[in-house]
Amino acid sequence: MIGIAAAFWIAFNVLDQLLFFFPFLDFYLPSDALPTFVVSNVTSVVMGLVVSMNVYLLRNLKFKKISAS
Repeated sequence: MIGIAAAFWIAFNVLDQLLFFFPFLDFYLPSDALPTFVVSNVTSVVMGLVVSMNVYLLRNLKFKKISAS
């Protein structure tokens, strides 16, 4: 779950232009972007939970044969 949440955190911060990889690794958080940063953090944690719960569900899904009577 933590790895998935970290991947979403990186993706959301790159898309919000808060995290930069070129020409060097830099994280910039201006004061007017604080609400967006908080929302992206919460969203990345929730997405990590949802994706890991869906993977668990799909791995443990038992196919039951339903007979029509």
